Amino acid sequence: MYRKPYLYSLVLRELNTFRSRLTVNYSGLENIVERGYKQTIYAINHPSRFDPFIMIPSIDHYVQNKNQVHIPAAQWIKEKFHRLYKLHFFDWLGISFLSDNDKERNKQVLRHLEECLRTYKHIMIFPEGWVERDGKIRPGMYGTSSLAMHCATPEENVDIIPIAITYYMKPRPKRRERLRGWFDIIWNLDEYLLDTIVEAKQYYHAEIDIVFGRPVSANSVKEQGLDEASTRRLITNAMMRDIGQLISINSNQLLAQYFIKGIDHNRRWYGRDRMDEDMAAIVHSVNAKGYHVHCTDVPGAVDQTLELFDQQNLVRKRRMNGSDIWIVNREFLTSLPEPSDEEYREKNFLHYTANQIAHLDEISTIIRDVQKA
Repeated sequence: MYRKPYLYSLVLRELNTFRSRLTVNYSGLENIVERGYKQTIYAINHPSRFDPFIMIPSIDHYVQNKNQVHIPAAQWIKEKFHRLYKLHFFDWLGISFLSDNDKERNKQVLRHLEECLRTYKHIMIFPEGWVERDGKIRPGMYGTSSLAMHCATPEENVDIIPIAITYYMKPRPKRRERLRGWFDIIWNLDEYLLDTIVEAKQYYHAEIDIVFGRPVSANSVKEQGLDEASTRRLITNAMMRDIGQLISINSNQLLAQYFIKGIDHNRRWYGRDRMDEDMAAIVHSVNAKGYHVHCTDVPGAVDQTLELFDQQNLVRKRRMNGSDIWIVNREFLTSLPEPSDEEYREKNFLHYTANQIAHLDEISTIIRDVQKA
């Protein structure tokens, strides 16, 4: 019987403790719980550097096969966290680093992952290859499909499970609640350590939606008889299309697109009553299309989103003719030319949030039609 390395189990226990303190909502668990001993690759979108620290314990907790998770990672992570690398922290987590210019090193990593896959260990890959800088899903790289093609045989299939992770940001708590939260962080060393490593402060008051999709079969694509390049491209496109469709829709994304499209039509302010009616119509139409919508109480969700945007100085509340109106701060409607990963979320939060669902043309059409009505 396979036993996890002791140090991996130790780190995993701390990650599970940290995950239990967050609000994580799971959907589609039936697609992974009964994986058993099958060759499986978990392909996940990459909205944040925090993703591996929430996905490793999630997969380990819900999949019946309790083998260790293995992850290929970019070279810049090793360079940025070189002290942890020297302490073999990443080795404990099963992370193998690719190289930007060493092809032999990359071949060794690929052979290692193939061996892990054939022995039914979990392979977790972020096919975009980099954190989503501006909120948009990046095109997938071909490494995931190449690995699946090399390991798939007529006798044994390789499944790629598409997974979408979405962070539903909430407003910061009031001062007294925030102080109590900081006391809890200091009191609990594991939270403080992870906070230092992954800069996860912003997620303490967020909800995380993780949706597991139906498997993409590498064998079913190979049986079509296409050449290797076409097969690799077809698998990658199917995987990324499914990930994009699984993105959880929340009021932050819908209201951000609502504001931006309104400004495009020279709307300068928004009445709260009209906003609630429009959002209710949008949520109803999006639900009817079959998307995963994280919005049951529309007025309450709009309240939270407006408070969040107000804390980011994106909107301002005013009184007009005895009723509340909301005015969008125009300074934040112009995209920054080339912001870094760290500053885009803070300085361009409205566009960042709207871009999370920019690839879903149906939702953009719904919002535009509701505003015209």
